[in-house]
Amino acid sequence: MTWRARIAELSPRAILVAGWSAFALYAYPGYMSWDAMTQLAQARRGVYTDDHPPAMAALWRVFEIVVTGPLPMMLVCSVLFLLATRRLLGDRLSPRAAAIAAVVLLWFPPIGTVTAAVYKDSVMATFVMVGAALLVTEHRRSGLFALGVGTAMRYNAIFATLPIVVLLYRPGVLVGWRRYAAAVGVYVAISCAAFAVDVTLADTHRYYWYRTQALMDIADTLANARDYSDDEIRSELSGVRLAIDDHIQARLREIYKPVDFRHLDRGDQQVFMAPETAEERAAVARAWKRVLEDNPGAYLRYRWDNFVMLMRLDHHVYDNAPITMALRWHEDQPVVQHDVEAGRIQRVLLEGMRLASRTPLFYPYPYALLALLLLPLARGDRLSLALLFSGLCYQAAWLPLAPTADYRYSQWMVATTAIAAVRLVAARRRSRTGS
Repeated sequence: MTWRARIAELSPRAILVAGWSAFALYAYPGYMSWDAMTQLAQARRGVYTDDHPPAMAALWRVFEIVVTGPLPMMLVCSVLFLLATRRLLGDRLSPRAAAIAAVVLLWFPPIGTVTAAVYKDSVMATFVMVGAALLVTEHRRSGLFALGVGTAMRYNAIFATLPIVVLLYRPGVLVGWRRYAAAVGVYVAISCAAFAVDVTLADTHRYYWYRTQALMDIADTLANARDYSDDEIRSELSGVRLAIDDHIQARLREIYKPVDFRHLDRGDQQVFMAPETAEERAAVARAWKRVLEDNPGAYLRYRWDNFVMLMRLDHHVYDNAPITMALRWHEDQPVVQHDVEAGRIQRVLLEGMRLASRTPLFYPYPYALLALLLLPLARGDRLSLALLFSGLCYQAAWLPLAPTADYRYSQWMVATTAIAAVRLVAARRRSRTGS
């Protein structure tokens, strides 16, 4: 029997197992980001802060009862993502074809590189995908629970879950506007419950917005605004501690980075002193409101510059694939003690993913355009419609919210667009063949 014949005889389960096993070889034991190192350290200390959703650190603490390190997170994300994708394609493809498509999507570099890494983005995407898959079955309560878990993993997951709950949740026998009103109520309930969990788990409040996004909005808006004198700047920023005394706007224009905030309150380019007291945070909030109200056009220009880079409309080349297995320079490395190296096969796979990440395959904007083009074709397919709207809503929310241009922010839109595209192509082929 030839190898092709042997492959043709593989069962759907064997295809899933083989595809996932190969992916696990690439992903083992899970790539670590800076945020992941911080959250793992919090999981081990049992003390959580709210600059990252503490629910993820708490979940990690439970996993570490069995296996330490990033491995359990990687296993959960990759396995559940694969099975959820298989379920989402099951009504449009044969069991075998659905298994093959699910494996291909897991390995698709713009999806797989993020799934292999321990990001709150990948954990959120996993549970939201599971929730969508369960909502279209008889396991609706489990689906809502999974969506709640996904929301707890990332604060802005609410933009991804809204279309899924509203379009897919069917509350009893209700129809028409009552059905949608009930679905909106359920969406609000699970969102509030997820936020309540994060608030309850947080032991320490970091007031993250005041020293990150708020300072970034102020600085980059002023960099794009009309010419201000130093006295006018000081008036706009009344109460905000500054690290420089003169040529303030000129400095802001010189260091303008619409996709970063870390240089603003530290290092050689520092302009602000990080707010430490309640009064200083209140001053930052007042200055933020004042600067944006006085310069709405400048604010929009800066946010558009950020979004252009996020969507890769500038066609800039980035290394988007996570290739770091351990961050030895992280401040929590003594607590995490995660020090691993890639094997020979992994290094080859990593290099392939890294090269792919430097191609237009990782440009998010073509996937957004494809999602928009598919919307009219999905009118008769509620599940595909929910996935497309979910991806687009989540991506659009980054226009005012994105602090950087990390590709991981776009993985959810890429995944939902890819799954919806497979569903719609399969449905079209089925209608043509009449099978």
